[in-house]
Amino acid sequence: MYLIYNTVKQAAKGLEKALTATYNFLHLPYKRNFSLCVFLLLGIFYPAVVFSVQIRQDSVTASTVYNASFSFVLGTHSGPRTHTVPARFYFTATDSEHVYNLSAGTTAFPAWATNYPAETWGIPSTISQASPEYNLFTQALQIASDSNSGLVRGALAVTRAKFSGEIEFATYAGTSNFLSSPNFTKTIATTVSPKSLSMMQSKAYLYFFWLDNDKIKAARKGSSKDFLPINTLTTPEIDNSIGLAGCTIVTASNQEYIALTYAKSNNTVNITTFTDSSDTPAGSQAILLKDNLGNPTSIDTTKVAIAHNQRNQKVTLTWTSGGKGYFAIYNFTPPATFIEHVGPSLIGSGFETSYGISVESYANFESTLVLPETTLKSYSLREPSTLEAHGSFGDPSYAIQFPFIDENNKYYAGLLGFAYSDYKFYRRELKFPDEGRWDKDNKILHIEGPPWPNTLVKIEYDF
Repeated sequence: MYLIYNTVKQAAKGLEKALTATYNFLHLPYKRNFSLCVFLLLGIFYPAVVFSVQIRQDSVTASTVYNASFSFVLGTHSGPRTHTVPARFYFTATDSEHVYNLSAGTTAFPAWATNYPAETWGIPSTISQASPEYNLFTQALQIASDSNSGLVRGALAVTRAKFSGEIEFATYAGTSNFLSSPNFTKTIATTVSPKSLSMMQSKAYLYFFWLDNDKIKAARKGSSKDFLPINTLTTPEIDNSIGLAGCTIVTASNQEYIALTYAKSNNTVNITTFTDSSDTPAGSQAILLKDNLGNPTSIDTTKVAIAHNQRNQKVTLTWTSGGKGYFAIYNFTPPATFIEHVGPSLIGSGFETSYGISVESYANFESTLVLPETTLKSYSLREPSTLEAHGSFGDPSYAIQFPFIDENNKYYAGLLGFAYSDYKFYRRELKFPDEGRWDKDNKILHIEGPPWPNTLVKIEYDF
């Protein structure tokens, strides 16, 4: 094969010299056309001159939540070159597809859901109040990039209750002016029951819930609704000494539900769900809260926190009872069924009960619990139900977590702490899988962590 290739190569070179000599001899006036003829003739006898590096892709669909290894049939586009090693690969780890280079190695990575790296909370920025006017209960989130609420996408939104009873909503352009220079403010309502309130978002609306004596009030902000009308939820049984909490649930089929928790009694939480754009509850379920031994527990007076992890589709409830912290994990079936997945587990004891607790889930599989003790205590909840302490920081305070993307397009977990004086704004960067290994013998791409389900995983190779 080499002799044939070398012979053709030498013949092509000889042909090139002969044609060039002919041109010089005849002094042809159309040198540009002649050069094209030479190039085409060389392409016949010496294809490498015409065909440079070619790029081909193969792809498969990520169809399951936890899978991070994908088999490829390289012959799909590479013809007989099945020995090809990909030059790069593409997958969706965050909210869009990115390209990555392969790392050394051929084996699978440890399961991401149980081994993801959780950064510690950094040094906070301090936001001072000129004079105390807000009570503890604060909610914060970032307006989603696809929000149709009529608010600026990417803005940070905060809802706070004043000592005067006013519930104030404000948005901020970014982290540099967070809680200091709002670009929009609105007083939503006035309440005589300053308990923990709740703010959630769907694609179409921001939802607000608060207690007003023995009733739960609700309002929405959308492109056609400006926090009005204020509706009253029908709640036959409610313990109004305990506050509210909520989260957004996005199912695997991209159905959106708003979930609200309130105390039905001192040991039973009610979870009420709403479909997007509806003021009427889609359903409700009462859950008797128990300790890790199966005994009913009372609920300390702040709230029962709730979070939904869109990556693994699990719902986490967190609460304290007599200073002991607990969590339980549930599977959600629309419209309002919560089935226990992991029974109540003890977090620890000695927690401060007047500030409340926070649980939040993030797009990289993380679920994080923050509870006040002598400091703020932070825990990572790894699958299936392993709790790992990963931070003790700051002074005990009310704390609320929220995910956000900063001005440099980096993904963060944010935490806003407040104890009547200054606000403390903590952040920590969220880590996503960004490595891949190629098993050439078995044609398998091993990624450090699972892509988003129903997205493409691509390999790209040059030849």
